[in-house]
Amino acid sequence: MSKWLIKPWIILALYGAFALFGLSVLSQPANSITDLSESEPVTIISKNSNIAKVLPSQNSIQPLTNCKDFDNGQNVYVRSAVMSAVEDQSENFYLDKCVTSGTASSLEYYSKLQEYSCVNQQMVSRIIDCPYGCISGACRPAPTKGTVYVVHAVDTERAAFNPRVYSNDLSSSDFGPGSNVDYVFGQTYRNANKDSFGGSIKLSWFLMNHEGYCRSQQGDCNSVNTAIKPYANKITGYDDALGWHFHLSDWTDINNDDVFFWNQLLTFNSTFYEHGTDIQLAEKMLASQILDQQFFPAMYRSGWGWENNDYSNWLEDIFPFDLTNLSPGYGLQTLADGIGNVYNWHDAPADWSWYHPSPTNYQQPGSQKRIMFRCGGDVSDMIQAFAKANQGQDVMICTYNHNYFPYFGQYSLLTTLNFIKQWYYPDIKFKFVNAMEGIRIMLNLFDEEPPVAELIRVGNTYTLQTNEQLYAYPYGAIKDSNGNYWRVKPIQSVPDLAGGKYSWTFNLEGRNYVEFAAAGSDKSGNTFVTQKLTNKF
Repeated sequence: MSKWLIKPWIILALYGAFALFGLSVLSQPANSITDLSESEPVTIISKNSNIAKVLPSQNSIQPLTNCKDFDNGQNVYVRSAVMSAVEDQSENFYLDKCVTSGTASSLEYYSKLQEYSCVNQQMVSRIIDCPYGCISGACRPAPTKGTVYVVHAVDTERAAFNPRVYSNDLSSSDFGPGSNVDYVFGQTYRNANKDSFGGSIKLSWFLMNHEGYCRSQQGDCNSVNTAIKPYANKITGYDDALGWHFHLSDWTDINNDDVFFWNQLLTFNSTFYEHGTDIQLAEKMLASQILDQQFFPAMYRSGWGWENNDYSNWLEDIFPFDLTNLSPGYGLQTLADGIGNVYNWHDAPADWSWYHPSPTNYQQPGSQKRIMFRCGGDVSDMIQAFAKANQGQDVMICTYNHNYFPYFGQYSLLTTLNFIKQWYYPDIKFKFVNAMEGIRIMLNLFDEEPPVAELIRVGNTYTLQTNEQLYAYPYGAIKDSNGNYWRVKPIQSVPDLAGGKYSWTFNLEGRNYVEFAAAGSDKSGNTFVTQKLTNKF
């Protein structure tokens, strides 16, 4: 999408005031935990008796040849990762996580944190008691006021995509060394953008599919996934997140003047276009993600922010979380070539609340199970979020940008947040989270373990078994002998229960296919992709 998050005139009006504060980082709060002393690697020094504390009997230290802490020390209010390189030079990542104790019904069940850090090039693991509970790998802040949880979404695509040109290759300058993407994966950018708890900014990368990439000389529908793979370790280390960003488009001539463009499609009812129906264009993209990238997302942001009821109902059976709500914005359709930026969220909730959509009106709360979150707004919307937090309510706000803006410098998110905090709500803290982390905090979802899935083949019948109920029926993906990708659905939408497992059956008898795999998500957004099985004729 190409819309401004903060209106340009507001930026010009506020930047004079922002210059007084610059990009100064808020100091760590008085009740935070200090870094560990090198001389006492298992000692935590606190300034307040009601903060998180170590349980010494459960400490452990593992000697390693190299250790990197992505949050630069002990910080129980920030989920981060430690990377350790052992003697064979392989890299292992340890992500802070909540651990359980007692029974699931007890108050202390989610009150402990396993925090990883580095001391003298050694990875240190501690079990820490969180007085107000633990969620999403961090201790909850003291509940005196609400907290504003800040998600920064990045819609990934080619900077110079030309809708008038049939073949658009992804350039290395969009993602490679020296690019903006390369810069924001560096320590300089992360250290310059800190929240009220001392945590670095986290980014939520929504990886784009577009039919134009399939028709490029590279011939890779998933070229964005391929381009971002070299940063996989940094995505893990900085606790970034991945989602799906799909532009429903095809090479069409909408006004019958024999001039073709990569136009936005405005139907999702099996209308046929140049390269297939609207539904086929979408379903083949996810199938190729599963088979070629071993990737299946639980979060979605629609290209141009477009949805209609048909599209919303299709998304309902795939993704538990949708961050497309751009209320109260809308973009009108034109009859000119190069159609894009058509969307309508005028009637959707605009108060940063989440909702289940209605099957007859995707903008209104209803009976569906998918959960919609708002992403986008201006300064006044961000102030509204701080006001709700001031009333004691936790709030998740989501901003977005594109990967090709220099250092995401279309606006300064940190400057805006600090301005609101200092001039409007000095007692309110904000915390950078990735999108999945923020969602789980808002919904009180504690499960972070992916389903255990097994794919069993008997002839051309495949049975998928999981150890837990899924959000929806699994997504089956095949590749045929011509290199085309298709979705296949199980023969039942509700799993069979036998032996404590959930089972779905895929019948591929008579289908032309050379590869098959299945994927899915549980209700907490933990995803899996099965092994890819081949079919030899």
